[in-house]
Amino acid sequence: MQKVFQFYADPGHGWMAVKKQLLEDLGIASKITSYSYQRGDTAYLEEDCDLDMFFEAFQQKTGEKPVLKQHHSDRRSKIRNYDSYRFDSATFRVVATVHNPRTDEGANPAMVWNTDSREAATRQAEYWTRNGYWSAIYDVASGEALHDFTPTGSLQ
Repeated sequence: MQKVFQFYADPGHGWMAVKKQLLEDLGIASKITSYSYQRGDTAYLEEDCDLDMFFEAFQQKTGEKPVLKQHHSDRRSKIRNYDSYRFDSATFRVVATVHNPRTDEGANPAMVWNTDSREAATRQAEYWTRNGYWSAIYDVASGEALHDFTPTGSLQ
């Protein structure tokens, strides 16, 4: 029997609803980006990156392709108002800001991403830095900043 997942789309984007526990069971919970959303025990995987990763992991584990039941709205989806996805038991948190967070008290995170892999955290921070953001990698348990990256891509 194939598993059916709900896919919601508005005029600009789409998301598939999936229980967070399934993401953990598939081993990808820490790899989902903050471009996806969450509400309660459900994650809403964005269609451009996270959904493909889910499909691959799901197929690999079950041998089946997920089936999508499509829901489309001509209005802005309420999913856009949910919290950005975050994996709370991650080891490393990567944060990107528009301004230097060490000198600008008003520097709010533009993007946050969590992972258990230091290497993946470094790659994500370097990517955001190449795109003009100040980025930092934090140890989730201690809150300590492990590395800061300036927008020029050099390590501080």
